[in-house]
Amino acid sequence: MKRSSWKYPFAAPWTYRNILARKHVIVTRMRNVLIVKTLVGKKLSLYNGKNYRSHALTKSDIGHKFGEFVCTRRADGLIHAKKKKKKVVKKKK
Repeated sequence: MKRSSWKYPFAAPWTYRNILARKHVIVTRMRNVLIVKTLVGKKLSLYNGKNYRSHALTKSDIGHKFGEFVCTRRADGLIHAKKKKKKVVKKKK
């Protein structure tokens, strides 16, 4: 669900100040920050619950949130190994 258009983009007041002050990779766990024009060209390292994943922000990312670029769930969670078929050997008479 989108945030109302009359409201400003959500971010804690110190979030953008900290991000703009850094020159190198931005390491964060915040996933709900909206990407604005001033963040384009920055490198971001987001936490997915296990480790940090890096992402470079581009013009096409404007309007999205940080959390959209990191998967937090494993894709192979319910996939089971296939059972091998037993070979049937016919006995000779």
